[in-house]
Amino acid sequence: MFIFIRLIISIVFFLCSVAVIKRLKKANKRKLYIVLTVISIMLYILLSFFTFENLFFTFDSPESAYGYFIPGKADIELVVEGKNCDLIVDYKGDSDTLLILPKTEHGWKIGTGSDIITVTQKLSDGISVNIYKDKNSNDHFITVLDTNEEKSKISDSYNTEFHSIENLSKNHITYYAYLIDFNTEYYLEVNGKLVTFN
Repeated sequence: MFIFIRLIISIVFFLCSVAVIKRLKKANKRKLYIVLTVISIMLYILLSFFTFENLFFTFDSPESAYGYFIPGKADIELVVEGKNCDLIVDYKGDSDTLLILPKTEHGWKIGTGSDIITVTQKLSDGISVNIYKDKNSNDHFITVLDTNEEKSKISDSYNTEFHSIENLSKNHITYYAYLIDFNTEYYLEVNGKLVTFN
């Protein structure tokens, strides 16, 4: 629905502008149509970065907010709950789609991929760690993958609870969690291997 609404707005803008151009008495309308087409495409792209629906709508679940934003059938594997937002993990085939959705006391709002900031990426002894942050809050989320092991024993300096998703085709498991805080003193232990971020 998110993409559809922006497409409709761009098409309406294009058609209204065409009607105005047709009434003009200028001889060279072809250049105006080309410029109009470019502006309409740029309008569509620009609108995809703004979630104006958040001013009017609140969704009753993270799944419904995600379903509004992503076209087609969602295959949500995991919702990692944060304080001010939740991380959605939609696992399709060999890859996962991550989306952070802001939440209020009344429900969830739409998030976009541009709301996710990659704070750090670390690869150490076959252990891949990514830490993401919501750009509008201080909520941090972590993903951990040990490419050396099928299953991992993970602990960290906050005694965080990690949730897992198994990728059957690649025979590995990715772990996800919400971090109550992230700083350079944070550390992670994966199957006895220490990962630090200083």
